Amino acid sequence: MSQKCRARSDIIYLGGDDMKRKANVNTELCVACGSCVKVCPRSAISVPDGVFAVVDSALCVGCGKCAKECPASIIEIGGDIK
Repeated sequence: MSQKCRARSDIIYLGGDDMKRKANVNTELCVACGSCVKVCPRSAISVPDGVFAVVDSALCVGCGKCAKECPASIIEIGGDIK
């Protein structure tokens, strides 16, 4: 596994061939406002039953637009092992 530690703004993540960035929602703190849903370019986020946001990891490209838009700052972009 090839890993390189890189810093990008305030997010530090491990990168490599077997890592892919994904959005992660803290479902305990999410208020289901839908701000993230509106800005996701891949329609990877939904708010089923209006309870909390859910990320479809198969569609998420880890662009970070949802994390920037979230008014509660409860979405993080991190590595996800393929």
